Amino acid sequence: MIVWLAFAAGRFAGYLQQIEDGDGRIIYTDGHVLVRHGDRFDERGVSLIEHDLSFAPGTRSCNAGKLRVTLSDGEVINMAMNLHTPTVYKGAGYDSGFFDERGLGLHRGTIEEFDVYDISHPEDVIMADGRLIRPWHREAPCTMRVNGEEGHGHFPVISTGPTKRYGLVGQIINRQD
Repeated sequence: MIVWLAFAAGRFAGYLQQIEDGDGRIIYTDGHVLVRHGDRFDERGVSLIEHDLSFAPGTRSCNAGKLRVTLSDGEVINMAMNLHTPTVYKGAGYDSGFFDERGLGLHRGTIEEFDVYDISHPEDVIMADGRLIRPWHREAPCTMRVNGEEGHGHFPVISTGPTKRYGLVGQIINRQD
């Protein structure tokens, strides 16, 4: 499972990420938090991220979360995120990206391209041609609070295999029907 966040809320801004296996063992933690004090910023590393996530019923689509983030100097900050309707990452060119299915980074000349998707379901995406796909990753804009200060962030949570703590079972594949 990957928990990733980029954010700005009141005096706080930064990014963080943590990767865990299905049993919750931490594989990797990274991040930096900036704390504004008047016209200067203190930058601190992230040493631990503890999470409490909720998912749309029957899915792996995170819809809210709370983080307790321990910084490198021992200070703890508390974050609470409420996700807006997640949007499909495929439209950014990833996941065989764009409607032409030719992927990210392919020169397409001077044409302007846009895609239309039905993202009303928390996981399933219906393409303009009626195909159903389930991308591994969806964009996740959120409103949030950091130590009570309001702000916004981007909070994708990705889990493709069994994740015991949250009762996520099986292995998700990038389904394209």
